[in-house]
Amino acid sequence: MEQLPHWVSSVPVLPAIFVGTFFFGETVVLAGIVLAAAGAVPVPALLGLTMLGTLASDLVWFFFGQRLVHFARRWRTLQTRYERAMEAMERVDDGKKFYYLLFYKFVYGIRIVTIVFTSLRRIPLRRFLVLDAIGTAAYMSILIGVGLLLCQGATELAPAVHTLRYLLAAPVLLFILMRMGTQWLRKRLFDA
Repeated sequence: MEQLPHWVSSVPVLPAIFVGTFFFGETVVLAGIVLAAAGAVPVPALLGLTMLGTLASDLVWFFFGQRLVHFARRWRTLQTRYERAMEAMERVDDGKKFYYLLFYKFVYGIRIVTIVFTSLRRIPLRRFLVLDAIGTAAYMSILIGVGLLLCQGATELAPAVHTLRYLLAAPVLLFILMRMGTQWLRKRLFDA
């Protein structure tokens, strides 16, 4: 904790991770990875809080997404974008099984559209929660695991560098690579 800025140590980190993940998603997870690599946050707590924050956010989108769609249909431009998104989602829809909920988080930028689409398909809440929880657990485990490995690798490559500002490079690089890969994958899936 001594290598972290003073203001970070005065913030209750664990509730901040939960609330931050609820509102800001992966951005806060990346910051949490840096904190975990610095020893300020236990990795199991980071994994649990990011999963809970993400699942809580997903539930809000699941319940209120339908209302938002019906409200947004009033505007022509939004209705056109909505129809295009729903057509793309219909291509990956697997009937009433909803197995795409296991992997959709790995494709950056389609999380909310997928949740709203799923809620419009009238999936039972229990099934949504189970599939979403499994997908979230897989995504967070991989993201946090790879991020910690990158942070550890960055520390071992430059043993003279022990400050937090250099550790930030690994999660930022992970985020950039993840964004590039998921944009490529999204183009392959939805622009085909």
